[in-house]
Amino acid sequence: MGKKEEFMKVKKIILISVVSGMFLYFGLNCSKESKAPSVGSTIQIRGKLIKGTSHLGAQSTVAKIRSLQEPLVNYKLYCVTFEDTPKAASGTADNTGAFSLSIDAAGIPFGCFVIDSSGKHVADLIFAQGLTPGAPTSGSIILTDSADIGTITVDLDKGIAVVDISNVSGQKIDAPFDPTGTWNFTCTSPAADPVYKCMPPEESPESIFLHRISGTLPDNSKIYGLGVWASQQHYNTCGGVEGVGECDLPTKCITATKDGISITLDEPDARFAFTPDTTWQNSSVPNSHNACESTAQTCVGVTNINNSWGYCTDPPTCSNFQPYTDTQCQQICFANGFWDDSVRLNPDYCIQNRSYNWTKPPDDPEFKVLEEGPTSRFAWGELVYSSNDSASFASIEHELKTIWDPVNNREYICNTTRTTIVTFVRISETQLNGNITQNVTLSHDSPPECLDTNIPNNDVANDVNSPLYMLFKLTK
Repeated sequence: MGKKEEFMKVKKIILISVVSGMFLYFGLNCSKESKAPSVGSTIQIRGKLIKGTSHLGAQSTVAKIRSLQEPLVNYKLYCVTFEDTPKAASGTADNTGAFSLSIDAAGIPFGCFVIDSSGKHVADLIFAQGLTPGAPTSGSIILTDSADIGTITVDLDKGIAVVDISNVSGQKIDAPFDPTGTWNFTCTSPAADPVYKCMPPEESPESIFLHRISGTLPDNSKIYGLGVWASQQHYNTCGGVEGVGECDLPTKCITATKDGISITLDEPDARFAFTPDTTWQNSSVPNSHNACESTAQTCVGVTNINNSWGYCTDPPTCSNFQPYTDTQCQQICFANGFWDDSVRLNPDYCIQNRSYNWTKPPDDPEFKVLEEGPTSRFAWGELVYSSNDSASFASIEHELKTIWDPVNNREYICNTTRTTIVTFVRISETQLNGNITQNVTLSHDSPPECLDTNIPNNDVANDVNSPLYMLFKLTK
């Protein structure tokens, strides 16, 4: 593609990309003479950090775990509790990979991640109920006593660490909390904390709307889904549905399926009826990036000035440069404008999410890659409970990102894996505490330019080098 700025923007991290998971509550079997520690007292966590490979399937379930039996000497497991005043602790692996840490977390939810000997984050810890294919996973855990959690298999390429905790029992769940409602969002990461930070104010929402939907499986067990929306108005604009009902608006129904299993919904739902692109691609979308060197104020007025923008059929030499038509330039402008909040979060629209493949001309069928769900729904996935007051999501997203190198006049495709873990803990009817961890890794087949920080606006390199750890509070 010819001269243009880099416009591929990473999705805002607002409880994003969190798709599914669970929050696990575990206690150890004790004899009649033993007594579990009181809530908040010190427990010891032991285990081993071993290098390996991990593959997670749909809904972040286990697909395949393989240990390479290589101890990660001097690596650390760093854990933090999800409280109003969080507590943290770490343990360093010895020559065998064995570590031990003590943390004041008995009966309190906490999560962990792995850092290398230089202090760099390398993986988020995922707790799995077994290592067989399809086993569910979690980003957090509650222990009522000290425990040896065994071998943690750390995949340094994917940024995932997996441990099997299926040998301990869970807590009965009979009345899981329903978080549906509008919540005020506040970052609670300590100002001086070396790990946990807050998002920039312009990227952090003031409030969000949570909507839980529930259903019944053939074995009469319950299943829950959670939508995280920009607001209740956005939810209503999208038909007041989560897109799981197997019928089309305006009709709603109670039939749905997940992984081929029938679900009877407790409230009717339907597929989304998205706003056509021809509706939002109008004269109100600004030409904020001067597409095709045009100084027109809005996209509808864009033309290809001096035929300066186009694409090459033989990059990087570009001996066969093809200039864009004015219509193609306008489509590029709209594609850039799609990332603007005035478009994506317009409460009058229900726009289908998508990404753009900038290596293709704008009228190529592969230029626009449609994704599930509307832009105003930040997250959607299965909400799995392990206690009446806690739930967690673990998400693995594989994305192709495009970066533009203006010096060499070419694009590079970067194959990324984004791991996001989010935890909710109900403190009261009007307060939820939470934690977000997110990191991005690159596959081996991605070109080295993906990590070149000298390329202007290289969001991929920035994401890989800047993992997110954030504590937050939701209040009503």
